[in-house]
Amino acid sequence: MDVNEAKKIFLQALPELSEPLKSAVKFTLSNWHKLSCDPSKIDDLPQEVWRDVIGYEGIYQVSNMGRVKSLHWLGGRLIKLSSNKKGYLSVGLSKNNVTKNNKVHILVARAFLPNHENKPIVHHKDGNRKNNHLENLEWATHLENQQYSIQMGTKKFPLGIEFNNAKLTEDDVRYIRAHFIPYDNEFGNSAIAKKFNVSSFAIYDVIHGRSYKNVI
Repeated sequence: MDVNEAKKIFLQALPELSEPLKSAVKFTLSNWHKLSCDPSKIDDLPQEVWRDVIGYEGIYQVSNMGRVKSLHWLGGRLIKLSSNKKGYLSVGLSKNNVTKNNKVHILVARAFLPNHENKPIVHHKDGNRKNNHLENLEWATHLENQQYSIQMGTKKFPLGIEFNNAKLTEDDVRYIRAHFIPYDNEFGNSAIAKKFNVSSFAIYDVIHGRSYKNVI
């Protein structure tokens, strides 16, 4: 329905309305230009697709571009996003007089990304927590998310024997680097981590030279 059609409906219904409703309709019509030019009203971006926010169907929608709108307004109205302490964009959504803060990347993933393996984490592929475009998001396990963070350099772990709590000796490190075979049942990351009673992250750091840099 365009603006002119909506005005026509209002005018046709006017004689049958009560006086308070008539006043409200007259005010709307007289201020229509202001209302229709509200800067927060939405013009879709190229290739932008909107879907209902899971749990808030018919109230809010999220787009594949990471924008969120309220359906309380004619044509929808964009909601301003805020950034939390960890750098994630979030938005407050209200239902049944209860307002909850929601991370936008999770809203996008739930609306657009199938999660057949029931993975608990939504990962930003480029490491930018504010880039909530659909193509930048994927579901991940906690382990996968930690590994991605290491690869992107957004998370660091202790660097081997320079720290007092290091568990591996220099001989252990040489053994690991000499015998490591990716995804192998005996010499893969998980198997070696279990053998030396350390985390798989510690093995990852050893193999990729992020820890025990002094061991040759």
